[in-house]
Amino acid sequence: MRLWTMHEARDKMDWDQAVRYCHSLQSQLPSVEMLEFASRNSGSVPEGSARFQYDYYWSRTELDMQGAYSFDFGLGLAYPDHKGNRYRVMCIK
Repeated sequence: MRLWTMHEARDKMDWDQAVRYCHSLQSQLPSVEMLEFASRNSGSVPEGSARFQYDYYWSRTELDMQGAYSFDFGLGLAYPDHKGNRYRVMCIK
């Protein structure tokens, strides 16, 4: 099993800011598939690791120039979204 290093940003960001922020940490946004996995396995996160909140997070999975997928940890679902919206950011390495 692959372990990820995760870091959650303090503030919500739009998608472009989130990509730049994660890049500055030599990390990236998680894919929709990674977020789905994390949502299904949230109880198996090691003690002391960053944990996802029941809120929306950006994924790195893009739709087009204006859109990318956000992921709702409250419902465990991904949604097509406008990149200008501000959501939580979890960077992974």
